[in-house]
Amino acid sequence: DPDVPAHLNDICTHLLAKNPRDRFQSALEVLYRLEQLEEGGTAGSVGDWEPPLTGRKDEYAKLQRIVNGLTQSRGGVITVSGGAGLGTSRLLQEAITIAKSIGIKHTFIKDNRDATGLPVITKLANATARDLGETCPASLTNALAQWTTVDQRGVDSAYQLLDALTEGIFILLRDSPRLLVIDDFHLSSARELQLLGAMSRKLVNNNAAFLTIIGFRSDKTTSALTRFLSLDRLGTKPLSISLEPLDEGETSRLIESLLGVGKKADVLARRLHEETEGNVF
Repeated sequence: DPDVPAHLNDICTHLLAKNPRDRFQSALEVLYRLEQLEEGGTAGSVGDWEPPLTGRKDEYAKLQRIVNGLTQSRGGVITVSGGAGLGTSRLLQEAITIAKSIGIKHTFIKDNRDATGLPVITKLANATARDLGETCPASLTNALAQWTTVDQRGVDSAYQLLDALTEGIFILLRDSPRLLVIDDFHLSSARELQLLGAMSRKLVNNNAAFLTIIGFRSDKTTSALTRFLSLDRLGTKPLSISLEPLDEGETSRLIESLLGVGKKADVLARRLHEETEGNVF
């Protein structure tokens, strides 16, 4: 479009890059680039700026209500899912912000396929041991030490680590409710899902004030993950938040928050919505 300045077209091209790694990784990056390139623009305090959670009012309200339930010792499991670019990770960060605002302690884990085979459990166990400090039971310390020894990672040591982790979590819950947030959960192996399901059932059966929020790509869901998200596996029926693409008006409001109201914002928003079909995050 000849009405779009070259530097805005370059930004749009990066937003639409086929490889996700070639795109801007956050709205803050887009804002910073705009402030660098926009003629007559005045650089502001990028670190203090947060883009609006456009088109997610209902989802945010539901998430806020559930996280606030921890103050009344209500735990459980909630899933946040959507395709690429729909803002799943952003909504998980909002959950953490809500928890912080009401004094709820949290653990955030970004899942990945690593050499341990149980990345979520290993990271959660290490975080739990760290939070417990001097009160960390020897069972958890020993289980973690054994699991870091490659030739000791058998079925028995996996369940030993899980049991010790669960014990540690119950000790933490004596002081206050806890929030666990896991992103990219679609990367979890069937083995880890089985173990996490066992932990969830024990927490639910004891009415623990422990809330787990799971974020995953709806287009990357595996059969193992589908089975995991069942009443039988978790001990409770998870509440679900499913993110849909933004409509054109919502996309426009998001771009206006970056550029301000005007023709440039209108043109960029229209092209961005057409090319991404509403998957703009």
